[in-house]
Amino acid sequence: MMKYAFLLMLGLLLAGCAGPELSTEQLSAIHRVAIVSTVGDELSVVEIPLFPIVVEDDFGPFDAYGLDPAIAHKIVTKLGSRYQVIPFKTPPHVTKGSKSDWWWHDDNYTHIELPPDGDTGNGKVDTYILITPGTGTVYGTSHQVHGVFVAHHPNLGSIEYGVGVTYHIIIVDAKTSKPIKDVQTIAGAEADESLWPADEKFATLSDAQKKGIATKTEAAMDDSLDYALKALALIPDE
Repeated sequence: MMKYAFLLMLGLLLAGCAGPELSTEQLSAIHRVAIVSTVGDELSVVEIPLFPIVVEDDFGPFDAYGLDPAIAHKIVTKLGSRYQVIPFKTPPHVTKGSKSDWWWHDDNYTHIELPPDGDTGNGKVDTYILITPGTGTVYGTSHQVHGVFVAHHPNLGSIEYGVGVTYHIIIVDAKTSKPIKDVQTIAGAEADESLWPADEKFATLSDAQKKGIATKTEAAMDDSLDYALKALALIPDE
């Protein structure tokens, strides 16, 4: 049973947070979109004891490993020719709150200064698609993981190590900067001990370990992105 517990918890969060799709009227107003991904700039190292009471995550910068551009490219590919994707001339400024603000209120943690009236600098869009950090649970515990993570949980099963990312896809009306729809989802995959820092600290992760975490996390996102985009009705549910 425990062999599948890590991925099972991911699937439950994915299924439980989709909510209703965009309405026909909302979809008919979407033609030109700009994409902003802000989930891949930080990695959390999460050690979850066998009997967790207090768990302290360790965080560090992760933007050098290209997850955000890779996520944006995946979405562009999945949207195909349904919408015209316009790149930003200058990426929007992003600020993030303190960890205490993020811990239970991840929706208040990331703030993106979107250009007014949909002006990307390369032309106007009617819709922004934002990918921001979220929260979720793994291994059947109550401990939350945040954004991109590598986790370890000693247990009686065969899976102790995992990597993944919890995130929101937020659809924003570019003319008003008001969110239309927010879907939270999570992607994860089994990992092995080679990706885990010996002292459970971000600072001792090697460059090779970070690259391995980024590669495995990116690969794990395909199914969850499909699910989220289909839940929003941005791509057909075939």
